Amino acid sequence: MISKTISGVLNGIEGIPIEIETFISRGLPSHQIVGLPNQVIKESKERVRSAIKNAGYQFPDQRITQNMSPANIRKEGSHLDLPIAVGILASEFESNFAYLNSVAFVGELSLVGEIKPVKGILSLLDGFKKAGIAHVVCPAENVTEAKYVEGLALYPYASLELLMKDMIAGRLIEYEDRNVPKKENPHYDMDFEDIIGQSQAIRAVEIAAAGFFNMLLIGPPGCGKTMIAERIATILPTLTLQEKIELTKVYSLSDENTSYDLVELRPVRAPHHSITRPSLVGGGNKLEPGEVSKAHNGVLILDEFPEFRKEVIEALREPMVNGKIQITRNQRTADFPAGFMLVATMNPCSCGYYLSATQSCMCNIYEIRRYLNKISGPILDRFDLHLFMDRVSLDSKACSSSRELRERIQVAENHRRGRGQTVPNAKMGKGDINRFCNLSEEAKTMMTRYYSEGKLSMRRYDKLLKISRTIADLESVQLIERHHIMEAMQYQNLERLKKSL
Repeated sequence: MISKTISGVLNGIEGIPIEIETFISRGLPSHQIVGLPNQVIKESKERVRSAIKNAGYQFPDQRITQNMSPANIRKEGSHLDLPIAVGILASEFESNFAYLNSVAFVGELSLVGEIKPVKGILSLLDGFKKAGIAHVVCPAENVTEAKYVEGLALYPYASLELLMKDMIAGRLIEYEDRNVPKKENPHYDMDFEDIIGQSQAIRAVEIAAAGFFNMLLIGPPGCGKTMIAERIATILPTLTLQEKIELTKVYSLSDENTSYDLVELRPVRAPHHSITRPSLVGGGNKLEPGEVSKAHNGVLILDEFPEFRKEVIEALREPMVNGKIQITRNQRTADFPAGFMLVATMNPCSCGYYLSATQSCMCNIYEIRRYLNKISGPILDRFDLHLFMDRVSLDSKACSSSRELRERIQVAENHRRGRGQTVPNAKMGKGDINRFCNLSEEAKTMMTRYYSEGKLSMRRYDKLLKISRTIADLESVQLIERHHIMEAMQYQNLERLKKSL
């Protein structure tokens, strides 16, 4: 007898539905699984055998052949245990399982028949939804995460025994509690009020956070670059439900994920400068997401930027521009989201005090140039804001709190959404710039003059408009004025390093 069950596999964060065909025939007892299964799936045969027996059913003492279709896609994951077991039992009770073609099964089995939670449930459910599969049997522990995918009927079960009893009876118990429980507002342990002085830097950070701009902080040791970078996530707008789902898809593929619920806080990733290229952008045998994807919708901090390997830094070009990364390995290709806000910090020279007003630099001109040349021009050009910092006196005033800064940024966010703009200012394309970056006559004359004099490239011209648009949003005004552009130009002055050499 032949039965067919539906499940899915992961390719990056995308779910791909597959079909498992089960054929039980006369012959010496054996169990073969074909269709490019990996070692985890091959080992599932023993888990399935034990789970079926402990659920109170006889494991067929015949020749079992199971094919995973399409056969040219590599199959990975313990979540295929449940559909494999259901396929075997369906061959024994075929007349009672006529509705199998419309239900997908996902779950890992224990030896005693428990249905255990699995990773990547949101991605799998999205794949089923796109394929028109509207009914899914999933582990009971995954339902708090799975319920956020709309348009699917969920049937959570904790054991194979309970599932099979309902299937034999011709019914499945649907999950109906779609209410999202109220949670305490998540919060970070750090706050901007810990920072003394640096009012100009805080203003630049406010603009960067409001527009989701990449930012380079340059200054001597101990001036507060790292402290500021670590606290930027505390002032970013709250994640939307769609952003939480996107982020949870990424983290559900990672071994760091220990819960089966939505990610509530924007991520802050700060890898050490010894990180390898695959660890940063993703890859490996399983095509897992890297740090740039784990920082999606959050902040990626690269402290002591020039100390990172050159090939690691250069690998940031694609995700900084496109907001995604494509990984190819072993004839497999996967796309991962990488819409992060990059905040890099660096000293202006080896000793750290070049251009500082508080301490003399001990480097000669050749040492300074060698240090600065560790970062290529194309990478520097991809930073939207460049900020020079210096040490402050001990009697400087404390900074505004993260709550106060976040409230001001939320005003800018509301103003942006109010005009119908759906993407952050940093992600605006040419059409969005022409539509939303309206200049006053005085500002238009100023920008035209600077461009005609060769002081601005086309890329820098667009960046200047985006930053100016953000400054105007913080003031809740529609027109970009001359003083908005003047302030924006203060944060695009990287030539200060080169001209002074």
